[in-house]
Amino acid sequence: MKYQRRVKMTESPKLEMLGLLDMKGLDSIRRVYDPDGIALTLTTCGGGNRQVKILDKKRYRVRKLTPTEYGRLQAFPMNDWEQVVSDSQAYKQFGNAVTTTVAAGVATSIATYLQKCGILEKEERELMAEPNTTAPAEEPRAEAGTENPAIVQIMAIIQPKKERLEILQKESNQIKTEIEALELAISTIKNN
Repeated sequence: MKYQRRVKMTESPKLEMLGLLDMKGLDSIRRVYDPDGIALTLTTCGGGNRQVKILDKKRYRVRKLTPTEYGRLQAFPMNDWEQVVSDSQAYKQFGNAVTTTVAAGVATSIATYLQKCGILEKEERELMAEPNTTAPAEEPRAEAGTENPAIVQIMAIIQPKKERLEILQKESNQIKTEIEALELAISTIKNN
């Protein structure tokens, strides 16, 4: 199969299917994609040739993406990653994962909206913009380096709010007790 690059430098990369493998099954598992284009949506695939297939131009063969490539496409830090499960399990896990950059983008959008509504303070919004590598002390943490940055940032915003809520609840209970005492005093005065 001869390969010719069709994307011009001024065009955006596209998802480009190069052809179909000669094998049994649905077209979706037979498709071969251009590795220079954008990536196909990764799905949970536990085998059965359902993994994304690309043309390996150096070896002139078709191959499936590796679990490490799946992780990179999901924006996980894969430099020190060690696979401790089978390939099938790794494909399932990466296929079920939420892309970390998407999660961070959604969290930032939510924070911007909450700030516009006056619910989120500017300082808390800035916490969302900067990567935070520490989790709140009382929250259990996964192994170092495996915590999702978006979750860490959201937890950094939630923790002070939980503390403030706890203080307000204590004040509320104290005020309720004072009100009950004053109402009892009124009742006592009326009865005498």
